[in-house]
Amino acid sequence: MARQETIPGTERKSIKEVDVAGEEYRKARDARMVKSKTEKEKKDQLVEVMLKHGLTVYRDDDAAPPFVVTVSTTHNVKVTNVDDGSAEEEEKS
Repeated sequence: MARQETIPGTERKSIKEVDVAGEEYRKARDARMVKSKTEKEKKDQLVEVMLKHGLTVYRDDDAAPPFVVTVSTTHNVKVTNVDDGSAEEEEKS
């Protein structure tokens, strides 16, 4: 997509320091989002394997450090007010 030409005298004021900080933040945010997606996929795989073996709790003492995996069921519900469209989320166990 081509950039729109600017009319002389109407150029956007650019602050290099803000441009650089904004770009650095955007790169860090995008990297975090990729890692979050990967983490979610690995979490789902772990839950699937636990359920496949009929487990809700598993302890690995050979890991460094040892860890315990606990699978729980959490139900979330979202309620939206009809009048203003705002939403509230509440966790129900």
